[in-house]
Amino acid sequence: MTSSPGFKSAVHEALALLGLALICGLLVSWAVYSGLDHSYGFEIISVLTIGILGGALLRGFAQGNRLTIVFYSLVAAEAVLLYQCPQPWFGLWPVLIPGNAMGFMVGRAARLVVLASKPKPRDVWAVNGIEDPRSDSAKAKAMDALSSWDAGESGTFRVQRDDAEFTAVGNPETGFIVHCTPDRQDEGKWRMLGADDADVVEIRLLSGPAYAPRGVLTDLAATSKALLGFFHHRGPDPELSWSEGEDVRTYRFGQMSR
Repeated sequence: MTSSPGFKSAVHEALALLGLALICGLLVSWAVYSGLDHSYGFEIISVLTIGILGGALLRGFAQGNRLTIVFYSLVAAEAVLLYQCPQPWFGLWPVLIPGNAMGFMVGRAARLVVLASKPKPRDVWAVNGIEDPRSDSAKAKAMDALSSWDAGESGTFRVQRDDAEFTAVGNPETGFIVHCTPDRQDEGKWRMLGADDADVVEIRLLSGPAYAPRGVLTDLAATSKALLGFFHHRGPDPELSWSEGEDVRTYRFGQMSR
């Protein structure tokens, strides 16, 4: 079986990142080793390896706008750990910075290959798991299902097309919490309809009751409009008011109510 062009491209990019990380590692190791009169070679390699491993592991979990915060937090945490060690270990803490940067390259390379190796979903509409290649009929089925949907009985309302996804939890009586993205693989691209506020209400999920701000609950008419926009844009309708940031993840009850 031949590899897809996308997979080959991901492998080539991953190899380039790994090569760059290797060259940087050799240059940093030699520069520090030379600067210390060719001493502490083992310690330099060890600290650099710790940085690479830490950066690679965290890069697999951190995405989007959190990368910078994660990077600095990782360097600080590793420096604190080295502070507990005798010299020359603590004195080598600056080596962690290029080490973590190289680790991010390694983690990025691994992520590229893993994502490219996953089977791509069929390019058809999927309304609550039922595939339909025709947009008109899929739209009609989705609108009909939404009008009587109850997440407390049926779980998350979900429409997908390739990597784009629209989810809604709740029911027409209490309102829906709506999330939408053009690429569900990228956490940073998820958006939530509405905005957080202080007035908290209870909603029903398949897993039991949950609580959410009234501001993120939309009525059936607004949810239907967002759903129609999703069919047109294959992502959030730009004419509607969407929230982004940590609240989007906090109120994605759809992840727990599949």
